[in-house]
Amino acid sequence: MTRLKEKFYYLIGPHNTNRFKRVRICMNRSLTKLLKRNSKFHNIHEGKRCFILGSGPSIKNVDFKKLANEYTFTVNHFARFDNFEKLKTNYHLFGDERIFYSSLNNTINEESLDYLKKLNDSSDEIQFFVVYSSKTFFDKIDILKESKINYFYNVLDFYDNYNEKFDMATSIPWFPTCIDYCIAIAMYMGFTEIYLLGCECTGFAKLLSSDNTQTYGYKVSKAENKRLKEQIKTYGAAEELQLWADILKDYDYLEKYANKHNVKIVNCTDGGILDSFERKSLDEVLR
Repeated sequence: MTRLKEKFYYLIGPHNTNRFKRVRICMNRSLTKLLKRNSKFHNIHEGKRCFILGSGPSIKNVDFKKLANEYTFTVNHFARFDNFEKLKTNYHLFGDERIFYSSLNNTINEESLDYLKKLNDSSDEIQFFVVYSSKTFFDKIDILKESKINYFYNVLDFYDNYNEKFDMATSIPWFPTCIDYCIAIAMYMGFTEIYLLGCECTGFAKLLSSDNTQTYGYKVSKAENKRLKEQIKTYGAAEELQLWADILKDYDYLEKYANKHNVKIVNCTDGGILDSFERKSLDEVLR
C-alpha cells in the first residue's frame, strides 16, 4: 500500500475505509462473481455448534474420535497429525500459500503438497477455504477439486466495536491468524456456539528457542523446521512480539463482536495464554 493511500484511509477512518473498499470490490466483476458463490454457506448451520482446531501442542491430547460427529474446522498443515482421518473434518482453511514453500526463495515443498493431497483425499465432503491472494498458486498446483475450493476476500479493516456483518460473498476483514478467519466464516454459516482447541497463542516462544517442534502438536519435519527458521529470521523480536500483541487484541475484538451477535465462543484449549474467551474443558462441553 502506498503512503498516500495509507494517509487517505487514516483520514477517513476504518468504517469509511471499508465502505470505499467494498465499492472497489463491486467494480471488479470477475471477483464479485467468484465471491458470490460463497453465499451458499450463509446460515447453512444456523443455531448449531462447531469446533475449530488449531495446531498447538495440546491437540496431541485430543481424541479425534470424540469429534467425529461434530462440525469441525482445521487449518494449514493439520493433515500432518498421524490420526487426522479420525476427525473427519468438514472445513479446512488455508490462510497463506507460503506454508507450501520449502524456503524463502519460493521453492515448492513437495512434502507439503503430499499432505495437501492427503487432505483432499480424506473425504468427498470436505470443503476448503482459501484466501483469494493464493488463487494463482492453487490454480497452478491443481490438486484440489474445483467443487471443493472456495475463495474468500480479506481486505476490510477489523477494529474495536466493528459493526459490519461478516459477509463471505463480498469481503471479510483481514485477520492475523487462520483461527480468526475460521471464527468469521463459522459466524457467517450461522453457528452460534464455537469451541476452540489447540489455540495456545504461544508461538512467540520460538524467539527463545530454535526448536520449532515445540510450537505445534504434530511432528515437524526437517524441511518444515528449516522453513520456519528462515521465516523467523525475516522478523526482529520487537516485530514478532508486536504481531502477537495484535493477535491477542483481535481476539478481544472478536469476543465483543460475537457477544453482540449472540454467538458464544469458548476456549477448550488445554493451557496457553488466550484469555479473551470463556474457558471450558472439552469433556465438559461434550458431556
